[in-house]
Amino acid sequence: MPVSVVDTGSPCNNGCAICPRSGAGAEFAALAKGPLDGAGPLVVHGGEPTLHPELLGLIERARGEGRPVVLDTNARAFALEGRALATARVGLAHAVVTLHGAREGSHDFLTRTPGSFRQTVAGAMRLRAAGVRLTVRLLITRSTVHELQAMATTALGLGPAAVRFSWARMEPRLDGAAFVRGRTFVHGQEEPAIAVHPTPAGDPGGYDPGREWLVPRYALGVEPLAAAVRVVQKVGRPVVVDGVPACLLPAGVAAAPTGPACYAPGAAAVATRYPEPCDGCAARARCLGVPSGYLARFGAGELQPVAATAAAP
Repeated sequence: MPVSVVDTGSPCNNGCAICPRSGAGAEFAALAKGPLDGAGPLVVHGGEPTLHPELLGLIERARGEGRPVVLDTNARAFALEGRALATARVGLAHAVVTLHGAREGSHDFLTRTPGSFRQTVAGAMRLRAAGVRLTVRLLITRSTVHELQAMATTALGLGPAAVRFSWARMEPRLDGAAFVRGRTFVHGQEEPAIAVHPTPAGDPGGYDPGREWLVPRYALGVEPLAAAVRVVQKVGRPVVVDGVPACLLPAGVAAAPTGPACYAPGAAAVATRYPEPCDGCAARARCLGVPSGYLARFGAGELQPVAATAAAP
């Protein structure tokens, strides 16, 4: 079934280091008042969609047209008493909530917003209590690759219907210089942002150099990822992974497209490529490729092409 995507604009109450948007001078997008385009599920993302003053009206109109709504949110707004229930009553069917860490310190470091972890967890729990289906998305960064199993345990504690692991991506921000101009918070104190200069490796225009400190090499993260996936599989929850080529995926895990609405089938994905080692790989047919920004920075030397005799059925 085709999926329609609504972007509510850039405003957000987090300042995530890995966000693909700069947020500078951001305004809310105007939401159409008439019938919604398309006929299938409606995916709503931002920025942070819960900040948009017309969100509830949009969800209610979608319900009136018989269309389920999927909300990509940090869930902080739902920590407020009654907000989750009110949103469920107008028709919210499914929320995708992102965790940046397993605990307050690691999550808040990456969101650059003290207190965001507690509000996200509280909001996710209230959404579930209101009857909204949850997918918990776990972001894989250099800062959190060592605590992926703990992140998976935290996610399962929220009672999700599914868990998604998303490898942090390198593609440029809408305002590529914003990271260097922006703010970071370390233990609640504002600090100068880190500026990292490009390292020649392929096309330097294919990635944002301000993210080099955030994105782990596959060689560093695939084993911790596999261990975290087993934590989720052990309790029978579906698992998908985006941003990792099929040759490096943990066993029994499906690959999924990467993008602003990456959990939605058919949604626009971040540009990926199949470098030379992919030629002849038996997993090519089920592989979504390697994010172009990753290849531009790290190259293709970590890929492990699958031999035809070893291909998964």
